[in-house]
This record gives sequence, C-alpha cells and structure tokens, in this order.
Amino acid sequence: MSHRRLSFVKVSVVSALLLAMAAVNAYAGWNWLKDTTGPALEAKYLYIKPGSGLIRIAWLAEQEGLVRDSRYFRLLATLRGDESALKAGEYKIPPGTSLDSLISTIVDGKAFQRSITVPEGLSSIEIYTLVKSTEFLVDDINFAPAEGTVMPDTWNYARGDRASGLIRRMQSAQQRFLKEVGHEGFNNFDELVTFASIIEKETGESGERSLVSAVFHNRLKRGMRLQSDPTIIYGITGGEKLGRPIRRSDIRANTPYNTYVIKGLPPTPIANPGRDAIRAALNPAAVDYLYFVASGDGGHRFANTLEAHNQNVALWRKFERANQR
Repeated sequence: MSHRRLSFVKVSVVSALLLAMAAVNAYAGWNWLKDTTGPALEAKYLYIKPGSGLIRIAWLAEQEGLVRDSRYFRLLATLRGDESALKAGEYKIPPGTSLDSLISTIVDGKAFQRSITVPEGLSSIEIYTLVKSTEFLVDDINFAPAEGTVMPDTWNYARGDRASGLIRRMQSAQQRFLKEVGHEGFNNFDELVTFASIIEKETGESGERSLVSAVFHNRLKRGMRLQSDPTIIYGITGGEKLGRPIRRSDIRANTPYNTYVIKGLPPTPIANPGRDAIRAALNPAAVDYLYFVASGDGGHRFANTLEAHNQNVALWRKFERANQR
C-alpha cells in the first residue's frame, strides 16, 4: 500500500472517529438538555399570557426558577420543533420537572384549574361579592345576577377567565338542571326556585329538607301563611346579613317578602338553592306537619298541631336561656 493511500485511510478513520465522537457528544448533550432535573425545589406556577412568544416564555421559565438558563429552553424547544406550539395558560409545575417535560406540558396546553366553591343558600349579592373577590379572575361584572338564577357548586376556572363567563356557566347549569327535573306542582320554574330557596334558608340538614318542604306545601294547601323568618330578613336586607335578631316590628312589617303578612310565596327567590333543595321542593315528605322550630342541635322539631308546636317552642326557649348564661 502506498504512503499516500495509507495516509488517506488514516485520515478517513480519524474523520469517522471524530464524527462518531461528535454524534455521541450531541446525543449526550441532547439527553442532558432533555432529562436533567429542573432546579425548582417546590411546585411553581408558570403563567403565560396570550400572545407570548418563545423568548418571553423562556424568560418566564427562568424567572420562576424552572430552568437554569432561558437559552436551554429556547434551544430545546427549537430542536423539538415546538417553538411555535407553546400555549398560553397557567401551569402548575412539580419540583424537579425536566426541561423536556416542562416544554411538553406547555405544548399540551393542559392549564392548571383553580376552583371557587359557591355554597348552597347564598344570595346573589353574596355570590357577586364572592366572585369579585376571587383571585385571578378578570373582574368584568358590575351587578349581581338575578336572585335564584345561580347553581351552587364547586366551579373550576383558569387564570385569566372572565368573571362574567363564570357566572353564565353557573346560570346555564341551573337552567339545565331545572329542565331535567321539571316544575310539577308549581306554575313555573320561578315559583319552584322561590319555594326551594326558602327550604334552603330554613335548614342545612339534608334529612330535613323534604320535611320542611312538606310543612310549606301543607300550609299553602290550607291557605296558611308560610311564616318563614328568612323571608323577613331578605325583605329587610335584600340578601345581605341582618346582623341582629329579628324584632317584633320586623314580623309585623308589611313588606312583599314578609310571609308572616303576605299569603303565598314572596315575589322572588330569597337565595340560590342547591339541587337537593330543589328536589325537596318537588318531593315533599308524606307527613301532615304544619310547624317546625329549631331544636338546638342544628336540626328542628316538627309538629302537626299548634299545641304540640308551642311545646316545642317552649323547649327551644329553654335551650336559648340555658345557653345565654
């Protein structure tokens, strides 16, 4: 073999080795870039506003301590071909998340879901105040929804969602539920929701709702006034807290919501009832009760006659006196 030929072979071998080494180094670098544990020691929230580009997102990831250097983020996103596939939203990133997993999370667009719980029996003004004070919602509401139109529940939302959109979701859920259950026994859905709202405000005990419903159904059938204290309070405050006991003058006051004075139902709901209260309004217990009063243990005592009711009231007064000492 000639010297020139031998030299060519040596050069080829060296070139092949160098290319192989470069490939190995590139592969090792790729794996290091992809799989190295991220620097965050606790879960972080990364919020990407709509319209953010690769450079901005990479900078945010570095600022939140999710990557050591924003250039690594930009390089890997580009090598993956995902520089234009990153989606806006808020992401909850576990501690130690690798750069590759971080980018995949943002590409998948599975944004972190926050939640707000609307308890049964809140008035619309209370729900309005709750929603307006919920962090990371865009506050674009200036008035409370119509009383009784909101479905109490736990509602998910994403950072940057509009408060008005969340309220509309709550209202749509209530409309769907009402269509599902119907309003048999009532002239319309407004009457049903009004009736259910009184049940909701009278008791928080799930086992009592159908009993309270029966009392009010029985009273209406007999032409008796409902005599519900929560309706008095709503007539005074419009859904706010009263902040004091009901007075005798309140019971005598001639307001559209005072069911000690008016016959039948008040003109609107007095709160936003939940599904169970609505079901109870439609399905009263098969009992003859006409009265109930607090028992002192969170529930109520029910009675068929005024005499039995007065005895129960005496027990309640005794309980009140004992707990005022």
